[in-house]
Amino acid sequence: MPLGVAISTEPSGFLLDPKGFFQSASGSLKMLDELWDFPFVVLCGEPASGKSTILELYSQSFKQHPDKVRQFLSIDFRIVLDAADFREQLDRSEIWQQWRLGDYPLHVVIDGVDEGVLKIGDFLPKLVQILRELDPEVRRRLHLKLACRTLEWTRYQESERQIALLLTRNTLDTAEDESTERPVYTLCPLTRCAISLAVQESELDPENFFTTILETGVAELAAYPFTLKMLLREFASGQIHSQTRRMLYEGYARALCYESYERLRTALPALSAYLIPHSERLFDAAELLAAVMIVTGRDSVQLNSDEQTPKTCLLRRLYSSLPERLGDILRVAERIDAGAGPKVSQSELQSALGTAIFTDRGSDCFGFVHRTMAECLSARRYAGMELRRLRPLFFQGPAAERHVVPQLAQTASWLCEDHPQFFEAVLECDVEVLLRIEASRISDNHRERIVTLLLQRAKSGKLGFDPPLYLAGLKYAGLSQQLSRVLLHYLTS
Repeated sequence: MPLGVAISTEPSGFLLDPKGFFQSASGSLKMLDELWDFPFVVLCGEPASGKSTILELYSQSFKQHPDKVRQFLSIDFRIVLDAADFREQLDRSEIWQQWRLGDYPLHVVIDGVDEGVLKIGDFLPKLVQILRELDPEVRRRLHLKLACRTLEWTRYQESERQIALLLTRNTLDTAEDESTERPVYTLCPLTRCAISLAVQESELDPENFFTTILETGVAELAAYPFTLKMLLREFASGQIHSQTRRMLYEGYARALCYESYERLRTALPALSAYLIPHSERLFDAAELLAAVMIVTGRDSVQLNSDEQTPKTCLLRRLYSSLPERLGDILRVAERIDAGAGPKVSQSELQSALGTAIFTDRGSDCFGFVHRTMAECLSARRYAGMELRRLRPLFFQGPAAERHVVPQLAQTASWLCEDHPQFFEAVLECDVEVLLRIEASRISDNHRERIVTLLLQRAKSGKLGFDPPLYLAGLKYAGLSQQLSRVLLHYLTS
């Protein structure tokens, strides 16, 4: 759906079927193939809504077709170290170089632009510069797609405008100040029909499933693929016990830690106490891995210390004196969390990488199955840390302009739920981050303070994102939709 256009949903949060009775209410909906040939499009969505998955599935048509494979280039921004590294990836790409010399289109997908070591605000001007250096005729054959979380993208409208002007097909005939429709679309939630299909394929009863999620108040969590997967897992066990997104992620991680070695414990009960890691220790190890990887901006970590480590594994310039190996996580953790959680051994870290919380990234490197899982677990680890130690990790900028590091905003929102002092620190300098917290986790007093500060920021012209997203944020913070619209009208009038 175009960003800013209201998405037609059921009261439970499911997308109204565009092929059904309410088709006219969903007239702005687009399928991905309708957006694919746009010169420039930003594909946004909520955390864990399936952005990367749908792009990967769609790209298979290019990868499997001999004539189309040269027309597709995918870059995972999570492993881009800096602007020079991004430029190097283009320069050494045979697909990029052949396209520049050819006469055919190229579809470039940059996924996770808000999740890399290189901050999105530093990257976009460099991207604009790279595009400007291309010959105009070559640039006309480029189709650029950026994938990003919705709230992160809204801070960078000026860069968006510059890229759109450069890549619009009639750029040469377009005045610099001419306004155009924003090329930004947000991924919609699932339809009831799609959810029902997922339940059936899990060999479960759809009618019973919908009744259960409505009774437990978690229907909105079923509207997105990753959380739906977790709910189906709980439902299959006989009961949905998670009442919030936080409980769902933590319960899922604990279950994966337990199940990874369950067969060994059953087969070798005499050795389980000595050789088989306890599930709670695996959970602690996963927390530690998450805490280090999130704040160092790393997507994966190496398991075998005897192998040469790819530069995409754990590293940050702050700790550049350390080798990029699994054992060094403990030394990095000692520097940044200083015993904020239970101590973990290197063997326990290695065992944790063998659970289904992690996926094999190749070259003996492993990463979390989903970034949102890592963000949730890392917040648990940092909940035991003093505020004075959290400030240099999560905040940046001078005192008058201090704000949460954009890549850490989601982790910060998780952390605010369990750390009152950190909550106050975020409230003082970056109140928009708090709109990510689930409504049930915010007290009435805190909601009142959040809305008051947002009103003050709006009055002073410092509101950091679009009105439609602000409306979504107010709803997320627990305000009724009617009250949110009244407040939005006040802010924008």
